[in-house]
Parts: sequence; C-alpha cells; structure tokens
Amino acid sequence: MSRSARHFLDLLDVELEDICADLRAMEDVMRDRIAASDLTAYVYQENSALLELEIACISRLRTAIKNTAFDPTADIAETADEVRRLCTDETRRMQMPPAICVMVNRRLQRLVQFLDSQDGGF
Repeated sequence: MSRSARHFLDLLDVELEDICADLRAMEDVMRDRIAASDLTAYVYQENSALLELEIACISRLRTAIKNTAFDPTADIAETADEVRRLCTDETRRMQMPPAICVMVNRRLQRLVQFLDSQDGGF
C-alpha cells in the first residue's frame, strides 16, 4: 500500500473515532435535556439505545478496516472506494443503521479532498 493510502487510513481511523465522540456528546446533551425535563425518559432511552448501537457499529467498522488487506498499489481514491464498499457490505452484514455509511462517506469525502489539496506531501 502506498504511503499516502496508509496515511489516509490512519487519518480515517481518527475521523471514525471522532464520530464516536460526537455521538457520545449527543448522549450527554440528551442527559442534560432529560434533567431539564425537555425530554421524556422514554425518548431518552430510545435515542440513547440508537446512539449506543451507532457507536458500537462504528467501532466494529474501525476493526474491519484495520483487518482488511487493502490493495498495496492503490491510491487514496481507490482506497476510499474500497472503504465505501467495505462500509456498505459491513452495514448490511451486521444490520447496522444506514446512517453509519452516510457519516462515514462524509468523512471519506472530506479526507480525500483534504489530501488531494496537499502538494504531494505524503
């Protein structure tokens, strides 16, 4: 795998970890809302369960990406496409919420754009 593709996957892992942190922050906001009586206990439990499922799914996807043998000659765009396919396959296989691929695809696009805008520094 090219050095830039390896760097891309390392950055993606950080981005996926960041998604999990964002989901946990959403859970904290919901706890504050339930304490302020802006949210019912039922809605909190339903939303919290979904957030926890999404966090678990992102964590499983991170592991799947780490355990995948990507094409060693692939460039960043090809590696990103392979990650998209992996995400789609894994979300179907593990019956993950479809929002997982939406979140991952947004981060993939941003990373590819960022790395493409660099002057070949990687």
